[in-house]
Amino acid sequence: TAAAPTGNRKMKSTNQKPAKKRRKAGTQVSYSKKILDRSLSLLAQSLPEGSAAPSEVTNLSQLKCCGYAKTITENLLFRAHRAQQGLLPSEDCDSLEVVKMARSYYDYWRPAKGNIRAILLAESHAKTETDQMTSTTLNTALCPHYQGPKHYVKLVHCVGYGEPKCVSSSEECSSGTATNQKDSGTSQFWTLLAAASRGTEYLPDNVPSDNQGKHPFATDVLKMGGLDVKDRLKAKLSILKTLQDRGIWLIDVSVIGWYISQTQKFKQSKKTNEIHRMAKERPPKELKAPSMILSWELFTKHVIRASAEEGALNLLVLIGKELENILSMERLTEAVTPTTSAAGPSSLPRCKIEPIPAPNAWIPGGFGPWYRRLAELMDEHALPP
Repeated sequence: TAAAPTGNRKMKSTNQKPAKKRRKAGTQVSYSKKILDRSLSLLAQSLPEGSAAPSEVTNLSQLKCCGYAKTITENLLFRAHRAQQGLLPSEDCDSLEVVKMARSYYDYWRPAKGNIRAILLAESHAKTETDQMTSTTLNTALCPHYQGPKHYVKLVHCVGYGEPKCVSSSEECSSGTATNQKDSGTSQFWTLLAAASRGTEYLPDNVPSDNQGKHPFATDVLKMGGLDVKDRLKAKLSILKTLQDRGIWLIDVSVIGWYISQTQKFKQSKKTNEIHRMAKERPPKELKAPSMILSWELFTKHVIRASAEEGALNLLVLIGKELENILSMERLTEAVTPTTSAAGPSSLPRCKIEPIPAPNAWIPGGFGPWYRRLAELMDEHALPP
């Protein structure tokens, strides 16, 4: 066996490589510190009354505000939105008007006070332009019994999202001409909500994963199901109403729409010639975790704590592995563990936290078994369908 090389020349060569690595790492740390400092400053400027922020943070896990808001107010939402405006490029942040409209949808489909048994916690809705929101409304002739918000937001609670034939712009309402013709909506989440709403009775023991999304328990809410738009809208509203009646509430961590419609770009590997999907340019991906944490600390955790204090919450389903990594189980557990409740400290249910993959994630074997798992969780923790 050859002896290990010796001599100054060799030692100099081996020392150069780590030095390059250290310089690169130092640059990254400096850039991350800039984001951390900015995030901490925005957190401190937007704290709810009675809360406190740390004086310094060295990583995102330390970016927290102590305490919880006594009531969920519009000012709390305003402060959380203001922090997002300070963090993100202006063109990548929903306007306050859009954020408030999205909030009105969440609140409309909130289960009755004291009846929230399970919360489905997702990342975010999609970004909506203000003029699109203000000028586009749901065609009430297609759903005459619906009494909720009607302005267009790219949010699953807005049944006009993904249904261009059932929304009209203010200039087109009289003629009934459809707008947003390229609006694809979020079929994966409608399938997930169908499973959560209808329970295991509607799902086979082994949900197939190779049927290209054509699940029998959800075909009435998907375009591939073949129903006309009026019947499909009726089915969607029925699912949302059943979720509400069962005490199941779908909310997002982010107060703004994080996902922005943009052309998907691809690149070819020089080594393998494989084609890879590139990360979308907007919003800047390095700001996703700080953005989610600011939304959580300034608004969403207060909503969840208020729900837990009502005394019935016993399940939090976290949708998406990335979201679990960003928030951490520590933050989630603290939010669902109140010290007091309307029902009294001794009668508080223990809230289970169950992560599941995002329905649009690539999963070996497909998402089918997770639909079944979600239905089982709802049957166990929520009210009967």
